[in-house]
Amino acid sequence: MSTPLFVAAVGGLALLAGLISGKLQDWPVSGPMLALLLGIALGPVGVGAVDLDSRDARALLATAAEALLAISLMGVALRFPYDKVRAVAGPILLLVTLVMVVMTAVMAAVTGPLLGVAAGHAVLLGAIFAPTDPVLASGVVGGRAERQLPERIRVILSVESGANDGLAMPLVEVGIGLVVAGAMLPGLGRGLTGVLVGLVVGGALGTATGHLLRRAEQAHHIEQTAFLVLSLALAACAFGTAEAFGGSTLVAVFVAGMAYGRLVTSEDRHQEADVDEAANFYLILPLFALLGACLPWAGWARIGWPLVALAVFVVLVRRLPLVVALARPLGVELRDAVFLGFFGPVGVAALAYLADAGERGAVTDDVWAAGTFVIATSTVLYGMTSAYGRRLHVWAARRAHPTGQARQR
Repeated sequence: MSTPLFVAAVGGLALLAGLISGKLQDWPVSGPMLALLLGIALGPVGVGAVDLDSRDARALLATAAEALLAISLMGVALRFPYDKVRAVAGPILLLVTLVMVVMTAVMAAVTGPLLGVAAGHAVLLGAIFAPTDPVLASGVVGGRAERQLPERIRVILSVESGANDGLAMPLVEVGIGLVVAGAMLPGLGRGLTGVLVGLVVGGALGTATGHLLRRAEQAHHIEQTAFLVLSLALAACAFGTAEAFGGSTLVAVFVAGMAYGRLVTSEDRHQEADVDEAANFYLILPLFALLGACLPWAGWARIGWPLVALAVFVVLVRRLPLVVALARPLGVELRDAVFLGFFGPVGVAALAYLADAGERGAVTDDVWAAGTFVIATSTVLYGMTSAYGRRLHVWAARRAHPTGQARQR
């Protein structure tokens, strides 16, 4: 691997993406999509500057994806005030329980026959594809979307994408248990325990940090430069503590952010959320460049058309019909349900679970190929459609409410 060339290329892309970040939100392209294409160009099918052993690649991707998720989840947790999150708690609970479980079951039922994999691998892939990715979803609900989409929709999609990443752990553990041990209950117990530990660790650390920040500000003990990255330190602390106690690191970070955000002032929360999201904007680029350089082209060619069918099913069938059918219980209009149902990208969270399962011996070459194909397809598709999707939603809202009241709902 030519590390200097990789760093220089990704750094150059980061400079370009930063300089045109506003325009990127209007174009059929995104930073992760550009980084993925850059990685392909740097990889074995391109100039060959990056050529990692598959085992090394999976370990590196797992570590990088989890670190990026920690930063992203903290930013999502701080994006909206607690009272606005509480106002949509019902729809979010429905999405992270019933919808996610049904998506996993449907995907497992389709993936097995389509790819010819064992039931355990089918369940594992279904669970990996179930959670909405907070990193890619940020490109749908942030920036221009703050002026184009109803706040309720942005809150639901943001918080759901943050919550269901960690809550997918029991489902993923069930899949791993079926593959490795041929049993479901041990994995389910391990996953539920991990979620519980993550809740306790995150809640305790977030609450303690929020109270300590209040006292530090009152006593003028904290400098502005230190304060701006305090939430990143909290994310690292929650991540490491949960990992040490066998808990879900993703649950711990997100819950820590929610508990912390409830206690700090609105100004503090906004400033720290901006820092987290800026870090997320840049750090996502090397991850997707690395993924692009490590894509299993030979595995994709070996499986062939079933991968395309799987990707189409994930994008159009795994989530969209179910969310549209639940529009009334979710408390949203049909156009909002279509938007929520379509924009449920598969990305960094799926990559983290896939790579981690691979390190634990639960992923075959075909499963790795299927997972990476869906992640790459999702990255490109949502990068191309997010701007148009927002505009289409605005057009539909104006058609339904010519007086312009839909935006304020």
